[in-house]
Amino acid sequence: MIDISGLSFSYGSNRVLHDISLQINKGDFAFILGSNGSGKSTLFGCILKLLKPEKGTVSIDGVPISMLSERELAKKVAFLPQKSSAIFSHNVLNMVLMGTASSLSLFSIPQKKEEEISKKALDTLGIGHLINESYNKLSGGEQQLVLIARALAQGGDTIILDEPTSSLDFGNQLKVLGHIKELCKNGYTAIVSSHNPQHALMYASKVIALKNGTILCAGDPHDVINTDMIKKLYDIDADSNTLLGGVYK
Repeated sequence: MIDISGLSFSYGSNRVLHDISLQINKGDFAFILGSNGSGKSTLFGCILKLLKPEKGTVSIDGVPISMLSERELAKKVAFLPQKSSAIFSHNVLNMVLMGTASSLSLFSIPQKKEEEISKKALDTLGIGHLINESYNKLSGGEQQLVLIARALAQGGDTIILDEPTSSLDFGNQLKVLGHIKELCKNGYTAIVSSHNPQHALMYASKVIALKNGTILCAGDPHDVINTDMIKKLYDIDADSNTLLGGVYK
């Protein structure tokens, strides 16, 4: 479980997060919705200990992240940035093996144990047949699944994903989100930032809507996502048929 209490963060005099408090439970597939600049990436930075909040706390499984080393945190939480590319032409197995680094000592290299962990992660996502393929030659959807497999190989049960479907076509968007939802059904926790409320309705178990660094609303997507919320969140004015095609009431 991730417990965030009274979290505030500023870049200089610019307050970006204002007294954020929320809980994300084991097995949640949580969507963070909000326009650009709403604080989504900053919130992720605070959870990942990349940014130090000016006040408030973030705890994982009851332990404040301030008490965890980077290696200890990496064994609990994996992060997939919005854009990730391989400079060198690694094969899929080697890409996933990189996720096991947090479990190795400084000068160790992956051994058979780490290879088996990586193969299991690939099989979990149904892409074990790609193990010897070049990562750079895969489709966008396949690449994203490989990166999720790398996150699984890292060993934790929480994955944070920054707009994981932003560069994918519609079919691959649904495929990737479907795999993430299946992981959550099997005990993983996933937190994604997204600009797509319809995806949240289709896949999320929890939605947190951020506006100007504060929580506009949070809860079950079918309870909180509606035309009024979308208008407030994105500062737009339109009727439900124009705005959301009649999908939301």
